[in-house]
Amino acid sequence: MKRREFVQVATLGSVASVVAPQWAVADDAALPELIGAGGLFYTKENPGRWEKKVGGHLPNLTVESKADGKVTLKVETDHVMSAYKHYIVKHTLLDDKLQFLDEHLFNPETEEEPISTHTLEYTGTIYVVSHCNKHDAWLNVFEV
Repeated sequence: MKRREFVQVATLGSVASVVAPQWAVADDAALPELIGAGGLFYTKENPGRWEKKVGGHLPNLTVESKADGKVTLKVETDHVMSAYKHYIVKHTLLDDKLQFLDEHLFNPETEEEPISTHTLEYTGTIYVVSHCNKHDAWLNVFEV
């Protein structure tokens, strides 16, 4: 192993030993900040380089119904669907531990609006991510 590669690997290991324990003990509210708000994904509070794009990219969630332990949710992003030039690629729903719950992939040639419906057997904190093909991933947090 070359000296430069060794130094890079050693540095990465040092950083991981500091950051990884914080992830393991962090409370739920701190998870998005630890994994990259404003960089890996964007939020209303941390829009990063897309400060002027919040309104058209931040997903919104509406509870359509709750019954028999199931909740039906509607996710909307106020964004154009301009074929494959500029569109919302998908909505992803994550639980309070940022584990996958559900997703909807959009076909911009047949879907005119980025609106998805999800029926889940889950209540609590839901992280909703709206993925734009040009302006990255946008995260919003809701309680259901």
